[in-house]
Amino acid sequence: MFVFLDSLNEEGSSYQEQVKTRLTSNFALAWNSIMTDYTMNFDEFKTIYPPVPLWAPRVQFTNQFSQKDIPNIRIQYVNRLFFHPDNSMLNTNIKKLVTDSYVQG
Repeated sequence: MFVFLDSLNEEGSSYQEQVKTRLTSNFALAWNSIMTDYTMNFDEFKTIYPPVPLWAPRVQFTNQFSQKDIPNIRIQYVNRLFFHPDNSMLNTNIKKLVTDSYVQG
């Protein structure tokens, strides 16, 4: 599933259509060039646009976290997405690839 989080542009907007086409095709290209033994048909993936609250300029994100926290936050998001119980890829060789890669360092 591709999930687009955008508080300014709605699903179906010309901007979102361009972004969706470019990002999904580039993602598929990158995946297929790196994961040659694990091909996937990204055309079968769903695309969703969950509601995202509009960012308020008065919110000081620097009070919430700093730039040094970003790598860890990214890792947390990827882990939550990949190891979510609804991820159908958990029952394939891809989980073994990810966990073995982690163990090898």
